[in-house]
Amino acid sequence: MECVHRATHAPFPGFNRAQAAVVEGAILVSRLFMLPLEKVDREIAYLQIAIDKTAGDAEREAWQWLLRSIEAHRAKALT
Repeated sequence: MECVHRATHAPFPGFNRAQAAVVEGAILVSRLFMLPLEKVDREIAYLQIAIDKTAGDAEREAWQWLLRSIEAHRAKALT
């Protein structure tokens, strides 16, 4: 099969450390129902380092959404 058209609008610049931490945190949040809270706490503490060092406003906002999701899950698990 022959390619009839190919276009590149802009190269993907990749993620910085904080953006990658947000992605990893989102994956972690999606698996809260099957992970022990101790593991969640360890992973979040590790990812927090990248947030503290390299996050901009958008990454900090997204990170807060993730932390609120974890806290809601924790509160639900304790009841």
